[in-house]
Amino acid sequence: MLHGLVDTIADIWSAPDRWIEAELAAADAAAAQLASLKPPSPEPEDQRFRAHFLELARTRQRQNGRVVCGLLRLIRPGSRLMAVGAARADTPALTAMVADSVLGQMAAPPDCFTYRDPDTYLVCFASGNVAVAGLRATMMGQALRAALVRTSMEPVSTLRVESVVADLDPVDIVLNCPNIAAGLVERLDDSLSQQVAGTVSLAPRAA
Repeated sequence: MLHGLVDTIADIWSAPDRWIEAELAAADAAAAQLASLKPPSPEPEDQRFRAHFLELARTRQRQNGRVVCGLLRLIRPGSRLMAVGAARADTPALTAMVADSVLGQMAAPPDCFTYRDPDTYLVCFASGNVAVAGLRATMMGQALRAALVRTSMEPVSTLRVESVVADLDPVDIVLNCPNIAAGLVERLDDSLSQQVAGTVSLAPRAA
């Protein structure tokens, strides 16, 4: 009986040590499992656009200038409200094809362009003149809209193109954006949202 009591006391005494050892073993197992997991694959990027942007960034940096970039966004309020019926299944591919043709002519090298999705297009201008780039972005948006309407892909009343242009620090973009196009779109999207909000706030109130 005394021998059993001694064993019981020994078990109670060593219980904290066993609990700590179990916790450490579990932590080691979790760390090993985490280490075995592959990091997530980086988001795919248009490598041709990346190469062109890096070349443009180097040129602008040597000139102590900023890179002027523009964002074109297609807006289809009618289709979102289902006012025109179901959209064609091939619309995204056709939109991309038309946009590639239009921007391929209007943003040819030394400018460069790419798209994030069939409704979002990014243009980087070789010139550092923001005013001229803004005018060109507006003209590109008008040409893109006209081309899409002409191909009968979009009803005239349900399609518009919003655009914004901003000059950005090329060093900041290259150092802080693993995916350059995504980083540019994020920055320009903020500018576009502020621009649209400002337009709305300046609109006259309805009587």
